[in-house]
Amino acid sequence: MTVRVAVAELQTMVYRALVAQGASTGEAEAAAAACAEAEVHGAGGLVLAVDALDRVPRERVGAQVEDGSPARLVDPAARALILQARMALDWLASHRAGAIALPGERGAGALIGALPCGMMAIDFANGEPVGGCAVTADGALVRFDGDPGCVAPAVADGIVLLAAGPPTGTVTDPAERRNRWLQACADGVLVDAAPWRALLVGAERYLVPEA
Repeated sequence: MTVRVAVAELQTMVYRALVAQGASTGEAEAAAAACAEAEVHGAGGLVLAVDALDRVPRERVGAQVEDGSPARLVDPAARALILQARMALDWLASHRAGAIALPGERGAGALIGALPCGMMAIDFANGEPVGGCAVTADGALVRFDGDPGCVAPAVADGIVLLAAGPPTGTVTDPAERRNRWLQACADGVLVDAAPWRALLVGAERYLVPEA
């Protein structure tokens, strides 16, 4: 069963639900924007958001990056994928590094709304690439199954974020990307009812004082 919701409402409910769970306003704002765009492009943004509700640390626990090829994000708080991805992308930008791994995570394709231009996210299982997504230098979206056809440092199981050339896959060019977003903003987007209800329940706790 699906329901039609406004893009702005989707983004607001993700933000409220994450803040209610203990995410910072900055974390929640970035995650809400990324999840909304992923949902508009059919990449599972709503599921990504609902998964995050159970994986927001109640205390400020720092993550570390271990050296390696690729470097590895080590997060004792086991934050949700969308929150780990933001930390990893910020680290890549500040260190001008080529790649970073999120060990044990899966669902790279849902990060399509979180990636800046020129970045790729690849799922690995048993050391082999099994799919993912990318945003090209000019802002086109690319989704792929299996090997993206480019050289990337591997991990046994997890996601690798890296700066790389355009992979081989299904392309949504920048104009179509913008048109889809504008159309969704005008008409709303169809979402699965069950995760939407779960998100609304989480958002109900926004700004409600604890007893």
